[in-house]
Amino acid sequence: MGKYYRALWKTLNEKRSTIIVVFDEIEALKDKNILYELSHTRENMNIEDDIFIGIIGISDDIFFYPKAENTVLSVLQYRNIIFPPYCEGEIEQILNDRCNIAFVEDVVDEGVVPLCAELSGEEHDCGRALNLLEKAGDIADITNEEKITKKHVLLANEEMGEKDLLISLEKLPINSKLVLLSIIRLSVELNEKITTGQIEMLYRKFCDRIGISPLGRTSVSGIVSEFDMMGIISAPVRSRGRYGKTRLVSLRKNTKKMQDILYRDYRLKEL
Repeated sequence: MGKYYRALWKTLNEKRSTIIVVFDEIEALKDKNILYELSHTRENMNIEDDIFIGIIGISDDIFFYPKAENTVLSVLQYRNIIFPPYCEGEIEQILNDRCNIAFVEDVVDEGVVPLCAELSGEEHDCGRALNLLEKAGDIADITNEEKITKKHVLLANEEMGEKDLLISLEKLPINSKLVLLSIIRLSVELNEKITTGQIEMLYRKFCDRIGISPLGRTSVSGIVSEFDMMGIISAPVRSRGRYGKTRLVSLRKNTKKMQDILYRDYRLKEL
């Protein structure tokens, strides 16, 4: 990095320029040392006294600065400005502006933008709303339709929802992955609804094979309930008379896609 810093200092001194460096999603910055280097530039006599470097960090994580190193914070002398989330009306305004740039006039149906804003989630995620609009446009284009309609937005939302779900599977704790793999394996092999008892038995075998301590029955049942709430499985509770209650589990999502995601974890590849 040294040669890049030297090139920057040289350019600033030659141009007599003051710059503002903006870090979007600053929490993703792996090497925080760059903040230290930029903030210590004048102190280390790399640039002239009348040249300044300003730093703006943009983050969704309001706890980013409290977690940052004190050595960086003390020099930055930062001021924290918290912006409220977008409201639905602001999302619509942004989408309308984007429509004017991206689409031919009158191609976007009247209800498309409000629906994209509505489906952007409780936190009114502008990025998601824009992705929905773009995806809806792609679907309309692929099907050779003259207008983008609510139907295309709903199809885009369904497609994106499945994609988001699959991404979330990759981030599951190892025990949750093993429970889900047990459900998938049993569903494929038995081709029928399975019980939490069957799931727990196979889950414990998987734990033994990769050398981790298994969770208790209540915890396994809790993970099954979470998958039910996520829409990955259907798991209604059924009474078994004097044998108590159990869940009858069946898969709702694409088995192969979920299995492929799980096998990205090197610990599961031998199972």
